[in-house]
Amino acid sequence: MSEDIETFIQTLLETKKQIAKLTEYKNQIEDYIGQVVFTQPKLEGTDTTQVGPYKLKMTYALQRKVEMSAYEALRNNPTWQTIPHNVIKWKAELEVKLYKQLQGDQKLFMNNMVIEKPVKPTLTIEVLQNGDN
Repeated sequence: MSEDIETFIQTLLETKKQIAKLTEYKNQIEDYIGQVVFTQPKLEGTDTTQVGPYKLKMTYALQRKVEMSAYEALRNNPTWQTIPHNVIKWKAELEVKLYKQLQGDQKLFMNNMVIEKPVKPTLTIEVLQNGDN
């Protein structure tokens, strides 16, 4: 059985390498098509065109985040009071370490608002020197 599992482990490691190479190649092809077909890229928005029987759509986006240190430094500025309060969305995030420490009524209360979903387990494989443990 150990030899069978080792074969599967080797196959998995090789497959991960192949997927990484194919993903890099796919990204290069997408970039090339984008540069050739969409010659005037946007910062944001979508361009659509047709090439032969293919409809191509290129979506451009900018990622924007609030720099918390700048927010802390500027939130008492009078100009902040003139900006709509909902320009920054706040997302509730559970502090899992503290949540796990709750007991009794506190834990029962929090369980009314906490949703737990199983996450796919992660397999990590470390290749040991000479196959030694």
